[in-house]
Amino acid sequence: MILDKKINVFMAVVESGNFSSAGRSLSLSQSVVSFHIESLEKDLGIILFKRKGRTISLTSEAEFFYEKVKELSKDALNLEGMLSSYSGQISNKINLAGNAATCAFVIPPILTEFKKNDNKIQFSYEYMEHDDIVESLVAEELDLAFVGHPVRHRKIITKECYHDRIILVGNPDSAPDKISVKDLPNYPLLWLKQDKGLEFLLTKHLGDAGVPSRNLNIFLEIENITILQNFVRAKAGLAFLPAITVDLDLKSNLLKEIQVEELTLERETYMLYRKEKNQKEIITKFIDFIDDVRKNF
Repeated sequence: MILDKKINVFMAVVESGNFSSAGRSLSLSQSVVSFHIESLEKDLGIILFKRKGRTISLTSEAEFFYEKVKELSKDALNLEGMLSSYSGQISNKINLAGNAATCAFVIPPILTEFKKNDNKIQFSYEYMEHDDIVESLVAEELDLAFVGHPVRHRKIITKECYHDRIILVGNPDSAPDKISVKDLPNYPLLWLKQDKGLEFLLTKHLGDAGVPSRNLNIFLEIENITILQNFVRAKAGLAFLPAITVDLDLKSNLLKEIQVEELTLERETYMLYRKEKNQKEIITKFIDFIDDVRKNF
């Protein structure tokens, strides 16, 4: 109960008519009941009961106090119910974040499938930068996050969860079937800025292949992957994107994969969560679920 124990004892005495009956209903001895009533009288500075032999009756002050406490008791019960309901909602909510372009394509079917087991589960998802993700995980503001590169932090577990190819795409009517990696600077490129892991991967591997990013002909930097795809379809340039993000466009012949000779790009999407001995049950189930279906990602 939210109300003080002394008030609960007082209510029991009033409703049962005597100290011994109140003690039995509360599993307390009569002396303990008397102790709580005397303590409450001292706190309030009033006499609560008039005693005549073995019978008791309320003083006028106590009658007023009892009526007010009954109202408080109802409010307390309602509040306990609301808190219990809210606690249940919190225990079934998973707060997610990510900064990998693959997230918008990989996560929705996972959440849909997982929710089939319990339709009371709620999810929240937002895009966040790398530093904000780590900070929010440690601060327990996030439950899980998905990123395009491994993270090292003493309070965070990093686990591989999705493997994907990074491919070069262009408009089917104008893009070549294949190009040499050395010829990339001759083509206008559209650069996805939203995914730092992808940006790091491209910069490293192109640099290793003798094509530093400063030599690229980056026509436009775009944060939104859908807008970037529209520019590619409009023949504004070529773009490196995770294969899963353009799968439907490739099948519909809206985009074409261009083979880049002497360059193979693959990467993992990683799941991050806190190192905790007593992880929230719903989070543990979700992590296990992702582990079980990883082969189908």
